[in-house]
Amino acid sequence: MMRKRGLFFLVWIVVLLFSAQSFINGMTAIALTEDKEKNEQQLFDNEYGKASIQYQIKENHVDWQINIHKNDNKEPTRLTYSLQDVKDKAVILPTMVKDDQSSENLFEVKTDKSIADYGQVVEKEVSTAIKNDQIKFTTPVVSEVNLKISLNTKTDDKAEEVGFSKEYPITLVKANVTESTTIQSSLGSSTVESTATSSSEATKESTSGDVTNLGDADEATVDSAKKEAEKKYEETGRPQVITRSAADSLGFAGRTYANIEPQYITDNSGTYPEYSWIPDGNTNVINHQGKVGGGSSWDGITSWDGNQNNKKNSYIEYGGTRADADFAIRKYAKESTRSQGLYDVFLNIRGNVQKEITPIDIMLVVDWSGSMNDNDRIGEVKKGIDQFVNTLAASGISDKINIGYVGYSSPGYLNNTINLMPFKDAQQRIKTFTPNKASGGTFTEKALRDAQNQLSNGAKDHKKVIVLLTDGVPTFSYKPSSVKSIANAPKTLTEGEKYYADDSENTIIGQGNSSSLNGYYTYSPENGNRGNYVKNYPTAKYSENSTYVRVPNAFVATIGQAVKIKEAGTEIHSLGIQLNSDVNAGLTSEQVQNRMKQIATKSDSGVLYYETANKASGIANYFSNKAVQIIGTVSGGKVIDPIGKQFNYVTNSLEITSVAGSALIPNYTEPEKNGEIDINNLNLGKGQEIQIHYQVRINTEDENFVPDKWYQINGRTTFTPNQELPDNMVDFGVPSAKAPGTTIDLTKKWDEFDNNILGRSDLLFQVSRNEVPIGVLKITSQNEKSDDKNIWSREHVQKISAAQLPYNETIWLPKFDNQGNDFKYAISKELTELTNYESTKIDDNTWKNTKIFTPLSLKITKKDSITGSLLKGAEFAISGGDLSESTLLESIGDGTYVLPKNITLNKGKVYEVREAKSPEGYRMLNDPIRIEIDATGKVSISNKELSNANLTVSDNVITFDVPNKPKVPLPSTGGSGTWMYYLAGSLALVVVGGYLFYRSRNSKGVA
Repeated sequence: MMRKRGLFFLVWIVVLLFSAQSFINGMTAIALTEDKEKNEQQLFDNEYGKASIQYQIKENHVDWQINIHKNDNKEPTRLTYSLQDVKDKAVILPTMVKDDQSSENLFEVKTDKSIADYGQVVEKEVSTAIKNDQIKFTTPVVSEVNLKISLNTKTDDKAEEVGFSKEYPITLVKANVTESTTIQSSLGSSTVESTATSSSEATKESTSGDVTNLGDADEATVDSAKKEAEKKYEETGRPQVITRSAADSLGFAGRTYANIEPQYITDNSGTYPEYSWIPDGNTNVINHQGKVGGGSSWDGITSWDGNQNNKKNSYIEYGGTRADADFAIRKYAKESTRSQGLYDVFLNIRGNVQKEITPIDIMLVVDWSGSMNDNDRIGEVKKGIDQFVNTLAASGISDKINIGYVGYSSPGYLNNTINLMPFKDAQQRIKTFTPNKASGGTFTEKALRDAQNQLSNGAKDHKKVIVLLTDGVPTFSYKPSSVKSIANAPKTLTEGEKYYADDSENTIIGQGNSSSLNGYYTYSPENGNRGNYVKNYPTAKYSENSTYVRVPNAFVATIGQAVKIKEAGTEIHSLGIQLNSDVNAGLTSEQVQNRMKQIATKSDSGVLYYETANKASGIANYFSNKAVQIIGTVSGGKVIDPIGKQFNYVTNSLEITSVAGSALIPNYTEPEKNGEIDINNLNLGKGQEIQIHYQVRINTEDENFVPDKWYQINGRTTFTPNQELPDNMVDFGVPSAKAPGTTIDLTKKWDEFDNNILGRSDLLFQVSRNEVPIGVLKITSQNEKSDDKNIWSREHVQKISAAQLPYNETIWLPKFDNQGNDFKYAISKELTELTNYESTKIDDNTWKNTKIFTPLSLKITKKDSITGSLLKGAEFAISGGDLSESTLLESIGDGTYVLPKNITLNKGKVYEVREAKSPEGYRMLNDPIRIEIDATGKVSISNKELSNANLTVSDNVITFDVPNKPKVPLPSTGGSGTWMYYLAGSLALVVVGGYLFYRSRNSKGVA
């Protein structure tokens, strides 16, 4: 008897050990074989550099290694660190390891207990860089230590200051399980799971921090996760546990990806991709290159045509290459041919089937009640199941899938089951299993129980999933005998029912047409015959305080069955089809929805596996989506694509299409003008790809717009492939675009009738765009043309000032508006008012300032034509124009003659000045001097005897010279000079006589 008991006990020990080992493989951290593997934890990665720590538990000590890399772009720093035993608060004195590493020579341990630095490991000299060094040391075995690490800065002769300092609690546990050690560390605090803990204890322990299980992820993914954990710990203060295991109990749902970060350049020309390509024929858009299979470099393709049907170029691939990639993403833009400033944006997302999926058991649980005939819901179910099966069949992993089907209504009506079996055996049966006609009530609780019984009989290491479809409230349930608070239900929403059934009798109860139990019948489980009627609500024992509470409806027991299923590790995915209110139960449609949601699984990451179909046609889509969601690499994926600040979304341009593999299009909403495009619940499997397309226009009308500057079309655009890992986002490459500017010219013409330019000054002009004032432009004497001082000109002006004061040319001139229409710029108004000038617009870019005419006076200077000396004694009279009579000019007495003060000359008139008397000994002008003042005030004079009159108009006075020639004097009769006249006359007679004699002889032939 004792031997049997001993054997029985031994068997149970083996079973428990096997179960514990399975639990460890699925739920704990890194399984480290003693003396062979190390656990590594990220310490920091910042502007000072980066560091991590490794530790390995040995028989009687712990081996430690700090990996340190200083950045050489900071001032000199000194690295120090120390360890403290958390349990007894004692300083741990490390022992440095001497090997071929240089770190032992660089650091020293402070061993003097009398100093405050006792136990610290200190870098002997400050340094600007330590490149990938390893600091190795040992400590006694402890369960939990506090590591403090600091970088002290030192410049010149100043004392050292702490530049960076942080403490890291680290928990170490050595557990002997089949000669292996399980170690799990966290940032901030630690979660340690021993193989001896029960499942409930392990669950409780693991919730003390945020756990990220990386499965068999590659090193790049692990490094990225460490950095993300460090960041998250700093933000939340919650412990961040990073674990890895050979087998992930959640299968593909636990896989994370290291983000392949696009790289950008920001300089004077804007922000744009560092590794880029430009669509053929485009000049105003630039896109980020792709990366094949997570390679070490970008693809190097710098140009292609940007055809949206191209499914080869510029993808960033994750988890493999080309068709083997887990998923691939691409984003690019190209210029529209329809309008300037319009850009087409394309995002492609391609999925795949999970390569290393945990074998999965699926039970379809489908409502066959009479209401499923409405709107041919049962017909849509048949279509949906057909698509569901076809998707699984084409996945390439159907050999890892078992499937079954529970069709249910109410006792005595149509209820049937296909037992769980390999997919290939069930495939055709499931396609034809759904009836053409439905009938009866809704006994959801029993259907869920039957499905779970099927799953419980399957392999223990398979993932278990129930897919539930129902169009109404449960109208039957088992009678609850005890209930618990919904707050204690795992993976269940709390909003809805307050209690769930913890235990039930085998008695079937219900009204048959409502979930209400305010008066109910009992039913036979064999044939569904109605039994006794009970007038009141049933009651059940509340386990928390042993009181009895009223059970208001069939949801209590149905949710209770769902909770038991979830506690067993099965996921429940459910679809509520056109759900209405339950009037008899006093439940609105929203309250019904909340209770249906309580049946579904709420995952640890907060994802609720519940959806609604407001139309019967949504049933088929749900099935197709669910199949992909279960086996695809993109499961409940999400795209976040914010519109860039310099761009406007074109209303109603968003469209999503399947470009490969009949991918299902998720529901989406139209974004705001400057909003964000959010695509949720994206499911993509093998060979499936969607394309998101929309248009944006560059906002050239923004006051901060700069022509020919690269602006990013979007903000950071991310893709989350798995809804269960909402923080595991990867980046699309973000394209940039630009738009040209234009210039404006300004010409200022000056016209002074008096040629006096002293009244000129700097001028401000109003600049208008499409007849709307937008700014100010200045022109100054610095802009005077070299060949014409009467023209100021500014050409090809790119910027104007926003205001007159302060004047600062900062406003650029875009070529076109937000709709792609060319702007029309004009100099619309002269803002500076000049005294004595009149401003006139010649054209959109030319203005003329004409000096305002002032009636003129006249000043004539009488001069000797030979010597230039002033002559007195002349008289001048002016007439014509608007003068009523001839008027003598007044002599000043020095040879100048002016108009009387009460007389002026006006524009548009012609005057004549006649010399009435000349100075003695001088000849008088024969003709009058004509003075013409035209309509602009310009003055001209004419007289054939005045070749150089020196005409000027200054200070409103017309001034010119009248030179006079002296008269030739004749000698007196009998004077001494008469002989000269006689001599000259005689000589003239001789010359003339000789000439005539000579001609006479020649005419007669005399030689």
